Amino acid sequence: MSGGGAGIRNAQWGDGWAPGSTPRRLQPGVATRIPKGAKLVLQVHYHKTGKVEEDRSQVALYFAKGKVSDPLYVAPVGNASFELKPGVAYQEVRASLVTPANVKVHAVFPHMHMLGREMKVTATLPDGTQVPMIWIRDWDFAWQTNYHYTKPQSFPKGTKVDVVAVYDNSEKNPRQPSHPPQTVRFGEQTTDEMCFAFISFTVDKSAASSSGTAASLPAAPKATL
Repeated sequence: MSGGGAGIRNAQWGDGWAPGSTPRRLQPGVATRIPKGAKLVLQVHYHKTGKVEEDRSQVALYFAKGKVSDPLYVAPVGNASFELKPGVAYQEVRASLVTPANVKVHAVFPHMHMLGREMKVTATLPDGTQVPMIWIRDWDFAWQTNYHYTKPQSFPKGTKVDVVAVYDNSEKNPRQPSHPPQTVRFGEQTTDEMCFAFISFTVDKSAASSSGTAASLPAAPKATL
């Protein structure tokens, strides 16, 4: 399988796991909505090791205990059109998204692969005010997680979310998987690269009640974790 929603048309992103991730529990009143009759699809990426391996993948769903007032959405801010040149220690990849409604951001999940070194996510409000969201200064592929805010950040419609990711495709990178370094592009293998910041958010009630808002929300990413 390949691509967001495992190639299923109109599929909605639920959640993802990457090395280092821990279970995610949401605050009371917030939950991911699973409609009656929905089909849940688990997409797993395997990387060949040259020997027989055992799949021990498991999934646990925790259901809301009380009334849910705010359904949670996940928007990918990502770039799938980049090329990392071999031997270059500092290469930037950028991506951005403009919020289609008033939102409250609950968490940010940065995601790169082995060549990633740094990721910075910044929100620019319509009035020009800049709000730092997260800055991973020393990226570690084996230690990824959803970073939850103690208090959700409120952003008005028209806020621009910018992602700046830095990659090191030189021999000096201690996590370099290729010797000598090779040209690397977007892909789902661990030796490929990705550039995503997954933004977990709820929509302002007045905006969510207006027709067409759900349709304008960002779609599932073209490639999952």
